[in-house]
Amino acid sequence: MKNKIIVSLLSLSLLSLELTWTRILSAEYFYTFAFLILSLAIFGMGLGALSLRIFQALAKKNTTPLLLSLTVVFALIGPSIAMRLNLDFSKLYISHMQQLKFSGLIVLLSLPFYSGGIVITKLFRENYSEMNSLYMADLIGAGIGVVFAVAAMNIAGTAIAAFLIILPLIAACFFAFNKWRIVPFLLLALFFVFSFYSNTLLDPVKEEHAPVILKHWDAMAKLKVFEYDAADRGIQIDNAANAPVIGFNGDWSQKDSLKKNFLLDFEYVLTKTPNAKVLVMGAGGGVDVLQALSLGAKEVHAVEVIPEINRMMTVGELSSFSGNIYKDPRVKVITEDVRPYVHRFNNTFDLMISVSTNTFASMVSGAFAMSETYVFTTDAFRDYYRALSDKGILIMEHQFYIPRAVTEALDALKAEGIKNPEKHIAVIALPQMHRHVLLFSKNELSTEMMNNAIGAITPETYTSAHLVYPAVDSIAGNKINQIVTKGWMAVAQESKTNLSPSTDDHPFIAQMGLLKNLSAENMKHIIPLEIYGFPLSKIIVSILLSLSIVLLLLLYLLSFFFKSGGKLNLSACLYFIAIGAGFMMIEVVLIQRYTLFLGASVYSFMTVLLPLLVGAGIGSKFSGRVKEYFPFILIILWVLAEVFVFKNIRSSASSLEFGMRVSLSVIFLLPLGFFMGMPFPFAVKRVGELVDWGFAFNGIASVGGSSLVLLLAFTYGLSTALLCSILFYALAWGILQFNKQW
Repeated sequence: MKNKIIVSLLSLSLLSLELTWTRILSAEYFYTFAFLILSLAIFGMGLGALSLRIFQALAKKNTTPLLLSLTVVFALIGPSIAMRLNLDFSKLYISHMQQLKFSGLIVLLSLPFYSGGIVITKLFRENYSEMNSLYMADLIGAGIGVVFAVAAMNIAGTAIAAFLIILPLIAACFFAFNKWRIVPFLLLALFFVFSFYSNTLLDPVKEEHAPVILKHWDAMAKLKVFEYDAADRGIQIDNAANAPVIGFNGDWSQKDSLKKNFLLDFEYVLTKTPNAKVLVMGAGGGVDVLQALSLGAKEVHAVEVIPEINRMMTVGELSSFSGNIYKDPRVKVITEDVRPYVHRFNNTFDLMISVSTNTFASMVSGAFAMSETYVFTTDAFRDYYRALSDKGILIMEHQFYIPRAVTEALDALKAEGIKNPEKHIAVIALPQMHRHVLLFSKNELSTEMMNNAIGAITPETYTSAHLVYPAVDSIAGNKINQIVTKGWMAVAQESKTNLSPSTDDHPFIAQMGLLKNLSAENMKHIIPLEIYGFPLSKIIVSILLSLSIVLLLLLYLLSFFFKSGGKLNLSACLYFIAIGAGFMMIEVVLIQRYTLFLGASVYSFMTVLLPLLVGAGIGSKFSGRVKEYFPFILIILWVLAEVFVFKNIRSSASSLEFGMRVSLSVIFLLPLGFFMGMPFPFAVKRVGELVDWGFAFNGIASVGGSSLVLLLAFTYGLSTALLCSILFYALAWGILQFNKQW
């Protein structure tokens, strides 16, 4: 029983570390950490299993307490040091110092997973006859860790949560130590010291461009509120996105108090639509809400995915400053991702506003798997079209995505049966701000509307605002005009960034990098970021996939040098590889697919991971009661149902309340997890104490599987990537059925 408790507590802390560190490092460094930390965690545990075989001294029973203690220490110091490395990703490809720092960071963050992986594998090896219940403890502990991490970040704040989540690990030390029982108390004291200084260690004071009057850091976002002057404040999200907040005295009768410098002035649109219904996508600090109210909107839906921003604007620190506009009876405050919300409406909104709705910051908040968005897809524009009233218009501004959004808008209009889709859109360039604005209308756009939708456009305003579609002859060769008139494929050859349209099955609008840009000549002119055409995500996952393959080959060759301790034959190795890769492929894709159904928030991946892991734990416990072929058949059938049936059911049910959507998700995911928990115990019954070899192959292959599925999804879409997971489970099933001697 003690071993099960230790395994469960250890898995709880390690999974919590994985999620919390992702939140911390994504906010402080770069959004790709959302995937990198996942890989480091699994790699570390796989290599820990290998070390148990290489270094025989680690296999001694009295080493467990020491290894657990090291895991606590590594978990405490890891993020604290990481925050002081001052790693600059934009220089990673040109600076040896940054490369050295990055390598050190990877080693540092891998250490707790490495030592923790040794402990888990060691307990598996010593108690392999109880694998069904031990593996259940491992998986259920990990499932609870998902909830624990999110709850800790939301209740205590992310900085403190980074240390709170180590408490279960310290509790495991109390169970493990028979002698030197003072050590867990010393670790507990160390925990209190780090927790007391958590804000200093993980949120160091920086030189800011304005006074910071408020900070908040939870599972969704790291927020700072700046005070620029008496009339202007701003909310910064994850050190990247910025949402302005305009001071307002709340007196609508004083027209002078409403004369503000709005980024987009949509007064003309609302004067043409009295008593308009307006939807603001990503309401942020309420600037667009304020403008809509001041222009006489009848109803304003302020949709914002970050709960704390809505709290501050409604009853919190920014409420009175902003004139209590969120308490206005005309305003509906919605804390939800905009896609599932918009999907519920038909022929409703006269004006929909999207001002830099999607950023790298919000992508980190919402997508644990791939850091992507469903706001900018062809399917999204179909939802927007249906939600617009008969004379409705969508005004969408963005710094980077408009060229691809234009193609998506045209495809959506064609899918809705519109004969002349090009007459329903227009694009305005804002050269001084390096931004574009897309007008997307239910009816054909008039010249008057194009020239006034966001403020008067005249020859005199050319340097600040002008139409790039439809464009005058002198600038007809611009990229966006060419995309509309010739099609994106005709322009793609000359483009440095990806112009292909995104869909809900391929929601990767931020993956703007192209492999053709990797030439030495091109790299002289391209900044190494996706938004400028550098294929950063593809490179990272390709490196991880390549590294996984190399390590798996080395691991197999290494096994020949340990004949005295026994080694797995090729069939057993392939089996552990197949179930590891297959499990992660399914998990990663399902997190992404259910994000569309549930909305982009921390609760999306929690809703996916919890039933999968808990279901797998229960399945492990009952694995001895079913025929070996049975779970493989069910997994394959369930994946097929997910691709061809469940997706349609979710689409029909997307208008349900959030709680109902969560319940439906659990119904779809828990049985799948139940069957996915059985293949590992099946193998352990055959390999016995050689489970350490199997766990090493399984862990490293999991990273390879998660990397492979990303590359497949980037290229062919989520459905194809998910279907490919079937091949791995089919391989494992075949090995189990036709090769009885391992």
